[in-house]
Amino acid sequence: MWVRIVAAFLVLALCLTLCLVSGRRVFDVVDEMRGLCREAEALVDTGRYERALETLERAEALWSTNRAFLEGMTPHEDLHDVNTQRIQAYANLELMDLDDFYLCMDLLDEELTHLREHETLSWSNLL
Repeated sequence: MWVRIVAAFLVLALCLTLCLVSGRRVFDVVDEMRGLCREAEALVDTGRYERALETLERAEALWSTNRAFLEGMTPHEDLHDVNTQRIQAYANLELMDLDDFYLCMDLLDEELTHLREHETLSWSNLL
C-alpha cells in the first residue's frame, strides 16, 4: 500500500516538474520574442530600418527554432496568430508601410501577451 502511495507522489512530482520546466521554456521564448519586437520598433523609431529588419529576422529564427516545441505545448491558433502578425510586420517594414508595421507590431505584442497569459498557471486555466 505504501509503495503505491509513494509511487503516486513520485509520478505527481515528475508531472509537476515537467509542467513547470516546459512552461518556463514557453515563457522564455515568448519573452525573448517580445524583446526582439520591442527592439525592432525602437530601431524603426530611430530610422534604422535595415537593423530593424535584421532584428525581425532574428525573431523569425527564434520562432522557427522553437516551433515544434511550442506546437506541442500551446494552442495552434495562438501560434498561427503570432506567426501571421510577425510575417506581416516584416513585409510592411520591407515595403516601408510604417503605419501598418506599427499596427502589426501592436497586434503581435497583444498576441504574445495573450499566449503568455493563456499558459500561465492559474485557477481559471486549471478549471
